[in-house]
Formats: sequence, structure tokens, C-alpha cells
Amino acid sequence: MRTLIWGKTFVRAIERIIKKHPALKNDIAETLSLLQENPFASRQAEREAGGFLGV
Repeated sequence: MRTLIWGKTFVRAIERIIKKHPALKNDIAETLSLLQENPFASRQAEREAGGFLGV
């Protein structure tokens, strides 16, 4: 299990999100817990870039 280090800006941002959307509190806690347990879980996978990239 890894230790997450939260900066002041992150904590304030999460508090603002929870204040505006209280229903997301459990989802945020679950996601952070999953990130702490296994940062490479498939649920945490980033989405691929889509569309024209100008190459």
C-alpha cells in the first residue's frame, strides 16, 4: 500500500467539489482508496487521445 501525500491546493479543491456536489463524496473516497491500494488498476487507466492531432 502506498502513502498519498495531499497538497493544500488538492485538499481545498476536493473540499470545494464536495461542498458543491455532496453525492460525490463516496465516489471520491473510493477512488482515492483504490489509488492508494493499486495505482495501476484498470479503473484508473487514462483515456486515449482522440481526434485529429495535427500530425
